[in-house]
Amino acid sequence: MKKYILFIFTLGTLSLFSQSVGTTFNDQGFNFRITALSPNEVAITGGGSGSSITIPETATFNMESYTVVEVGNEAFFFSPLVTRLTNVVFPNSLRTIGRSAFEDNALTTFSLPTSVEVIGEAAFWGNNLSGTLILSEGLTTIGREAFRENGNLSEVIFPESLVSIGFSAFESVRLTSITLRSNTSIDTQGFKGNALTSIISEIVNPSSFPIPSRDITRGDIDLVIPAGTTQAYIDAGWTGFKSVTEANDPTLSISDNTLQESAIKWSLSDTQLVVENSKSNLIALELYDLSGALVFSTTESVVDTTAFSKGVYILRMTFAGETVVEKIILS
Repeated sequence: MKKYILFIFTLGTLSLFSQSVGTTFNDQGFNFRITALSPNEVAITGGGSGSSITIPETATFNMESYTVVEVGNEAFFFSPLVTRLTNVVFPNSLRTIGRSAFEDNALTTFSLPTSVEVIGEAAFWGNNLSGTLILSEGLTTIGREAFRENGNLSEVIFPESLVSIGFSAFESVRLTSITLRSNTSIDTQGFKGNALTSIISEIVNPSSFPIPSRDITRGDIDLVIPAGTTQAYIDAGWTGFKSVTEANDPTLSISDNTLQESAIKWSLSDTQLVVENSKSNLIALELYDLSGALVFSTTESVVDTTAFSKGVYILRMTFAGETVVEKIILS
């Protein structure tokens, strides 16, 4: 009898502590699903509370640590039972954002770590993304309808690593400018319903123009290309634009590259960047390169620019109640 009882207890103990791919559990207020063992990896599938969440880099189950590498399909899809998300912080371990992961929330901005490779179908459809979206180097795939119907998004800067943009990925988001850094495949309607007026291309050896003609009007668009590449672009069929400017053309001024209008006053000389605002204190001033990497950060309103390499940068100025993003050229 004692042997029989011991056998039952042992079997129950093994069942209690067993884990396999597909096992679900809760940790730190979030729900997870095991996606791999050795190495231990999980997808976050929901949970959290409030309008702002920070997705953890690791989760613990049965005394085992798991790396969070994925936001699962529909993990934070809005429902009437939860609060719409306005802010999310992603871990540096994340590789994939799944289908409809943040659909129909109220996100206005976010920053992706360079570990993210895939943004899935409809992942950010129907949010409130606005201003400039800088997608970090490392991203290879943007799924169909991933950013559809974010009505205040004015510019997207794509990384050199990007391979494909899916069907209707940026449909109806009011884009006026995009920056392309590689020969990316763009599916039909990728930019349908926008009014592009500027395309900045950093591609030195362009293939054929990637955006289907029915989705844009080339005659409304100013094209900026690398120095000495005009003939290469003509040969590849990048023709019919309102204007074509090589990036080192002295007529290309800072004002030509302004991403959004603001009451914030700032000036740029050969040696200094000066920010002035009488109504709010400067919280942070950040410079990013076009890959999305942070180059410099300060709380000072006067910056000596002589130490920076010449080129195009993204300037982000954060004040109480307002964030302003501008594109600047240090020369």
